Amino acid sequence: MTEIQLRGLTKVFGDATAVDDIDLAVSSGESVVLLGPSGCGKTTTLRMIAGFERPTSGTISIGGSVVVGDGTFVPPEKRHVGMVFQSYALWPHMTVAENVAFGLTTRRPRVRKQDVRERADQAMATVQLEGLGDRYPHELSGGQQQRVSLARALVTRPGVLLMDEPLSNLDSRLREDMRRMIRTLQQDLGITMVYITHDRTEALGLADRVVSLRSGRVQQVAPPAEIYNRPTTGFVARALGPANLVPGTRTPEGTEVRLVTGQTVSASGLQGVGDAVACIRPHDIELTPAEDASGVITDVAYFGDETHYRVALDDWDGVIDAHDRGVEQHSVGDRVRVHADARRLSFVDAA
Repeated sequence: MTEIQLRGLTKVFGDATAVDDIDLAVSSGESVVLLGPSGCGKTTTLRMIAGFERPTSGTISIGGSVVVGDGTFVPPEKRHVGMVFQSYALWPHMTVAENVAFGLTTRRPRVRKQDVRERADQAMATVQLEGLGDRYPHELSGGQQQRVSLARALVTRPGVLLMDEPLSNLDSRLREDMRRMIRTLQQDLGITMVYITHDRTEALGLADRVVSLRSGRVQQVAPPAEIYNRPTTGFVARALGPANLVPGTRTPEGTEVRLVTGQTVSASGLQGVGDAVACIRPHDIELTPAEDASGVITDVAYFGDETHYRVALDDWDGVIDAHDRGVEQHSVGDRVRVHADARRLSFVDAA
């Protein structure tokens, strides 16, 4: 059982706080994805778990043992952690098999020579690299090189697998294939994984739970469906995909909210008092010609399986994005009524 505990984890570089008092528990066998833009503290957090950076304050425990904090610092090679880097980090003068086996040849106590090749072959087979052991990295495609990096991390049979945006250098098709492979391996091996990305598709597809980070602080932690459908802030909503943040006003009774689109919805789920902001995904909006039209279409973009519309509202200086499956139903200049699926909208922090 290899769980991870972060308590009060903080890292300061000069006057800049990269990671700000993070508390996070990762269960054994769980896949947790840290999601956020560049500079939000993702990589710094991962490097502290790996042991490549020392926290300014806070503690990290792996498998129930403190590895940093309270006067303790366990070096990276003794944390039983595997790391996959964005840049592959392969030795160009070594064959694929030698790269994969490298972690075994430097371990203490030493692994028997006959076991090194056997375990390297097993790791290569796990990531579908059979028959490529005698090639060199420059003879492989980008996707194959990343699989070598993954095999190298798995060959030591780590309790924790850390992945630092490993798919960012691949094209979209390879990214999808590798994402599925990583998720399947993580589940089949039951390995504890912390994965960082700025790509929402990777986050939703790889995570048991997503951790949204902003400026070094945790914004929300939740399973993929919950954090996508019930974000707590506008920042989290937009980090997970296109979102309309639509202001509204409570009715005098307080049980309903009148949105600037002209639609009245239930105030269920709205916390506190005062202003309301509804998060509405573009594919949860229907546009229809109507006498009570609330806006005009200003832009239409056709993408094959979807048509994207932008609507300027009469009573608001913002715009509404709506995505409709299929062929174009409306044109620029058409006046339409904007209607959201009230069952699927959520309210976010107005601040």
